[in-house]
Amino acid sequence: MLKPEETVLSSSLCEQVPSINSSIEIIQQSRRKKDLSYTRYVHVKLCEYGIKTHIVIGNCVVSMFAECGSILDAQQDFDQILV
Repeated sequence: MLKPEETVLSSSLCEQVPSINSSIEIIQQSRRKKDLSYTRYVHVKLCEYGIKTHIVIGNCVVSMFAECGSILDAQQDFDQILV
C-alpha cells in the first residue's frame, strides 16, 4: 500500500507533465526513500514525458539511482544526458 506522500507523487506523475521543479522534488523524494523499484517507476514516468533528457533532470536521475545503490542504472542514464 502506498503511503500518503507516495500517492501524491504517483498522482502528480500520472495527471500531467510535471514541471522541472516538480520533477526535481519527485526525484529528491525518491532519493530519500532509497527504494529502487519506486526509483525505476519515477524514471519510467520521466522518460514517458520526455523530460529526463533535460540536463538538470538527467543529473538528478543519476544521483537518484546512485543513492539507491544502482550504479549501472546511474551510468546508463549519465551516458544518455544530452549536453
